Amino acid sequence: MTEPTTHEFTPDQIEAGIASALDKHKFDVIPSLIKLLALQDPERAQKALDALHGRYTLQVQL
Repeated sequence: MTEPTTHEFTPDQIEAGIASALDKHKFDVIPSLIKLLALQDPERAQKALDALHGRYTLQVQL
């Protein structure tokens, strides 16, 4: 019996995903990416939110 496959993303990959979502105007996925980043690195998640402050309106419940 094989173990189920899990996919983990590094904080760098998540931040790249946020940048890509911004470039492609896929704003609906950004809150989920911020939450995922917060689970791994809360400080980087806060920095990502701070970088978006004033540029985009997002609602993220952590």
